[in-house]
Amino acid sequence: MKTVAIITVSVLLTFVLPALSAASEMITLELTGEAGQSFDGDCSLMQPNGVEKRHRLKGKIPTKLFFPAKAVRCSLHKNPFGKTVTATLIHNNKVAVSLTTHPALNWIVISSSGPWGSAKANNLAARPVW
Repeated sequence: MKTVAIITVSVLLTFVLPALSAASEMITLELTGEAGQSFDGDCSLMQPNGVEKRHRLKGKIPTKLFFPAKAVRCSLHKNPFGKTVTATLIHNNKVAVSLTTHPALNWIVISSSGPWGSAKANNLAARPVW
């Protein structure tokens, strides 16, 4: 059984940032768009030991999330309908993948290269199934 943690952006940044100096790798997820838009969803982080952990996220745009992980894949829901969001994954100080959403599509799926394949991003109308 997988454990799911619910983390707000402020809590994530408060507790994850101090651990970054000890992390061998770091991936940044940057979300930009009209200030104040909200988002929620989840990200799976591939830990250095090979264990995948899933975390729930909730916050407001613009924001940057820092993940001490070998790889990451996220499924995010943007609110409100009709607005665009740009999601960018940065790994080793290089943009791995970036996507600007279509206003009518509310789901963003974005992943770095890892056990699930190469870096990619997509914009969907319905919640994706991994």
